[in-house]
Amino acid sequence: MGAFSSKSNNANLIQAIREMDVLEMKSAIKYLNTTLDNVRKIQTEKLSSHDSNLREIMHTRISNTIMELVKSHEDEYLKATLKEAFPNFLAAHKWSKNLFDAVCEKIIRHFFPICVDTWEAEVADIPTKWFQELRIREVPEEINTAIRDVIKVAVLNTFYVITKELKGIDLFRTNKEGDTALILAIKLAGKKHEMERKALRDKNEPLDEKLEMESVEWEKACTELVKLLAQAGAVENPRIDQDATCSFGWSALMWAAATGRTDMVNILLATTAELDFTDRYGRGALYFAAEDGHAKIAKILLDAGANKDIINAFGEKPIDRAFKMEKMELVEMLGGKDCVNLGRKAASSNCFAS
Repeated sequence: MGAFSSKSNNANLIQAIREMDVLEMKSAIKYLNTTLDNVRKIQTEKLSSHDSNLREIMHTRISNTIMELVKSHEDEYLKATLKEAFPNFLAAHKWSKNLFDAVCEKIIRHFFPICVDTWEAEVADIPTKWFQELRIREVPEEINTAIRDVIKVAVLNTFYVITKELKGIDLFRTNKEGDTALILAIKLAGKKHEMERKALRDKNEPLDEKLEMESVEWEKACTELVKLLAQAGAVENPRIDQDATCSFGWSALMWAAATGRTDMVNILLATTAELDFTDRYGRGALYFAAEDGHAKIAKILLDAGANKDIINAFGEKPIDRAFKMEKMELVEMLGGKDCVNLGRKAASSNCFAS
């Protein structure tokens, strides 16, 4: 039980998941909760203490964005207004410093658990107010993107560094198959006693109550761990500035969609999972939901704004895959009779009329 307080806790966590050991998983979750709460306190102090290196990176990112808008924005009024307010980089840098400080003061109390909705809700009114003072009614999307990016750096990167360097936990450590603890927990969530339960069903024998209870406990532990790791920033790897993947190039969201884990899809989307992230073949979470007939997950992804028109390396959209796999509910959800791929009809003679 005490193994997770040692420097080998990464390996122990992955081992506990691989062995589907409920008690060890609960021990790991308890240890991670305590550790990450300590990291949160350190991070809050770091952001509150006006860390010069961190803030300089943040200020420069926003300042550079402002100067790019002054040079090249299509809206002449916006460009002229910004040029008047920021005649040079130093003026933009001073203004962005004050803006970031205001944003930072808002987020330091909310950065962990990491939740994108919380970030955006906390800071949305700040740039709007500041730009209205410059007689600009709407914040340029480039500025909103820059602010989101600097929040992610302030929250994800430094949180990851502190967790690894001071607490010995690398959220992106992988096993020999290339799976992080987050991805492995998603893949194995429904696997405990899978063979035994299948054998009993095949024989039409009643399910063993103990096996069922242990299976349910295992799923609960996996879901709790996924939530904890996702909220700790283990979805998006700051070392590569994109979602962490397994050796197949699948992200945590793709695995959750492919395995039908609606609960985990919701957790990942509430944190930093990239909705339209694809593997090297152009297949994303919506594609796998369509392939396997996970209608609830497909709806969640579509409602969140997933792009249903991404064409993969095989010339397929999600709707084409759904049709090939005879998932007709998904075909209708994804466009029905209008399933067209690269200007070429994809099963158009058979698509349902909407």
